[in-house]
Amino acid sequence: NVICASDPRLQNSVASQYFKYLPTPTYSGALNNFVPVPYANTGGAPLDHKDAYDFRFDDYLGQKDHIAMNIHYHVPIIATVSYLPKEIATERFIGPRGGVGPWSLRLNWDRTLSPTLVNNFNIGYMDMVGRDSCVNTPFIGSLPQIAGVFDHQESPVMGFQNFNSLGCNTNDYLAHPSTMANDLLSWIRGKHTLKFGVDIRHLELNSFQDANSSGTFNFANINTGLSGIN
Repeated sequence: NVICASDPRLQNSVASQYFKYLPTPTYSGALNNFVPVPYANTGGAPLDHKDAYDFRFDDYLGQKDHIAMNIHYHVPIIATVSYLPKEIATERFIGPRGGVGPWSLRLNWDRTLSPTLVNNFNIGYMDMVGRDSCVNTPFIGSLPQIAGVFDHQESPVMGFQNFNSLGCNTNDYLAHPSTMANDLLSWIRGKHTLKFGVDIRHLELNSFQDANSSGTFNFANINTGLSGIN
């Protein structure tokens, strides 16, 4: 099943569009001939760094009001590392706004209504977000589009028995926005302390996944293997 470079079957197939991105072998032979550079030697772990900012505002307004606000913001910066060239990479990475955040907000308001009556109000918001994207997404325009699939938003995946697959075709997004508020009224009456309160929570789960819409194509040794080798 070896097709030479001048064979018209190769010239008219999508194979040549993938072959040009294959890395140079690091070892001789037809099998197990490429060992990639470990991630640790190409700039470290996939998590490159994280930008984080924290702010707090705390003030007394007159003699009866105390207001405090906490603001947290962060964004992890993920390196788009891959073992194969990025055009045919199989890896996914956490995109912008991945992880917990980026916003976490909280507001507290204490108000003294009288020497025996105090009200405490709190409201907060946090969004836990996850977003995964294929490393090769920016390069899908340079890869072949196979007819008959749902769409071409991602590259098709090519699987070969006993060989590394090529391409990535799954992106997803997950968000858990949460808003919580509570109010507590404390009243001292003689020897007794009475408390009245309410707690309100609004929780969401929003998700989206685009998986395999560009197709996965697998090839077995019996059809595309090297005769006498695999």
